[in-house]
Amino acid sequence: FFSSRRRHTRFRNVTGVQTCALPILGYDRYARPRGGDVPVVTRAPVSRGTITQAVRAIGTLQPIRTVRVGSQVSGTIKALYVDFNSVVKKDQVVAEIDPSLFEVQVAVQEANIARQDTHIARQKTQLANLQINKQRAQAQFDKGLASLQQLENAQLQVRTLQSQISAAEKMKVQTLSQLAQATLNVSYCVIKSPVDGVVVNRFVDIGQAIQANVNSPLLFNIAEELTTLRLQAGVDEADIGRIRPDMDVTFGVDAYRGQTFHGRVDAVRLNAQHQNSVVTYPVWIEVPNADLRLRPNMTANLQIVVESVSEVTRVPVAAIRFRPTSEMYGWLKLRSEEHTSELQSRFGISYAVFCLK
Repeated sequence: FFSSRRRHTRFRNVTGVQTCALPILGYDRYARPRGGDVPVVTRAPVSRGTITQAVRAIGTLQPIRTVRVGSQVSGTIKALYVDFNSVVKKDQVVAEIDPSLFEVQVAVQEANIARQDTHIARQKTQLANLQINKQRAQAQFDKGLASLQQLENAQLQVRTLQSQISAAEKMKVQTLSQLAQATLNVSYCVIKSPVDGVVVNRFVDIGQAIQANVNSPLLFNIAEELTTLRLQAGVDEADIGRIRPDMDVTFGVDAYRGQTFHGRVDAVRLNAQHQNSVVTYPVWIEVPNADLRLRPNMTANLQIVVESVSEVTRVPVAAIRFRPTSEMYGWLKLRSEEHTSELQSRFGISYAVFCLK
């Protein structure tokens, strides 16, 4: 693979070799002889095959989506029904918080409602009696047996009690809301999985007290799907302009040395990261993981394939960059002037090409 550096120079050199069809012989190893030893020379022939230009980077495997399961109420963990690596289904109960305190609140609100019902019923009975008194006062007033003040007092008593009943009924509505809230808190004591997935982390134990204030206490991390992972890599700003979605990616991980995995560029994010004067851009790569061999948080050494050319003449990159000296010609029993003149006359180049490991 070609690295991302000096790619234009390398491709120009390879193109020149194709045009001239130069049978280049290269050193695979060169070392200064010791004690009169003859240098060992390994010749590298020109070959035909595929040349690939790639951008190298390091990334971390992550689940496509990780759900942080927490609690909306405070209390003590009563039971845990799942552990690390447990496979869970949506709405499956994964934990339970002791509901005793919230059940007491439900009982208190139910008692308040019963008391208010009794109070309202008593007031309605009194209202019925006052309405009868009002009718009597009206009849007596019509016959001249009661004064206007007595009639107005009877009417006022009826209206006052009607207002009290209306206020009591509104108070009952408020108490019903408090009962609903207390009942909802009891239901919150049962923690359920919001998605199908795998428990990748657990943060609590049985008997541990949790406090739900501004931030919800975290109980579990559940990865929604592990058959497809996301490889998040940081690509240098000098190379990010060549990265496009749907580009092929190859990578390896330390857990499976010598094995190559494949992926596809999903997105190039704009939220650059700046660290130690180095700017990198996050690149998200979609990785199939049907056999579940790859795991979250594995470090991957990856290569994003920018361009690939098949059936071309190839020479090692180091052979193009290497410049031999007169001393090296001497060890090979060649004179640099004669050899250089021969190359210039035949191929139009002024140096020999060697390949060093």
